[in-house]
Amino acid sequence: IDPDALFQQFVIDKSELRRNIRQALQERSQISLQKLVEIFPIQQGLAEVITYFQIATQDSAAHVDEDKQETIEWWTDDDFEERRFRRVRLPMVIFARNIQHDG
Repeated sequence: IDPDALFQQFVIDKSELRRNIRQALQERSQISLQKLVEIFPIQQGLAEVITYFQIATQDSAAHVDEDKQETIEWWTDDDFEERRFRRVRLPMVIFARNIQHDG
């Protein structure tokens, strides 16, 4: 499978995913990717999961813990295949509020 073909199927709106993260962090100081997708279910499959992971690697307030794993689960819901349950294991991702320190 051509990896580029996977990403050409969807245009993932990073700003929407960042909004989801900010909204979730209004009620808590940190949240795992696993918990985040329970609140905002995956709509665009693996490409969306990978985009969240990419956001985490580029955000100084996020942490990717290579020593711990988490499972991200979602249902496919498109016209090309029957509805199926999907699951991927990733290093644990924690998004945190960007706390400003004085001085």
